[in-house]
Amino acid sequence: MSLQMNGQLSMLARRAQACAAPDAIGSSLWDVINDLWDSENNPNSYVSLGIAENSLMHHELAQHIANNLKLPLRALTYGDGPLGSKRLRDAIARFLNRRLKPVSNLRPEHIIITNGVSHAIEHTSWAFCNPGDGFLFGRPYYGAFHPDISLRPGVETVTVPF
Repeated sequence: MSLQMNGQLSMLARRAQACAAPDAIGSSLWDVINDLWDSENNPNSYVSLGIAENSLMHHELAQHIANNLKLPLRALTYGDGPLGSKRLRDAIARFLNRRLKPVSNLRPEHIIITNGVSHAIEHTSWAFCNPGDGFLFGRPYYGAFHPDISLRPGVETVTVPF
């Protein structure tokens, strides 16, 4: 089935069209990201403190990676499957058990690695809520949490003041 999107024919499903709408994620965030500060090429622009990225450290980070990254060939494969590497999940379980001291120890099979916090939040919303359910979270909050929780899973966000 094809649908209209901005007056043009689209093969996207309705839910994909909703996600593709210009204001679906918050255009002001992308306005900032598309105009980030650079000392040589864009010195009169934004230094964003609203995302998990520090553009002021890009040169140092690139140098650190160039000097220290020893990438094993296994890292270029599917490795241990879609849950993340067994070695990483084991290390995280040990770390969390040591730091949090849970009543029942976490095991590596309790942990899933995602390719970012936004995806982890979206997966959590999708797994624990049905479309139309509400997800409570305290404010103030990071602006991307709302679309992460609600956009694709169809979950409502309900902010709660502290």
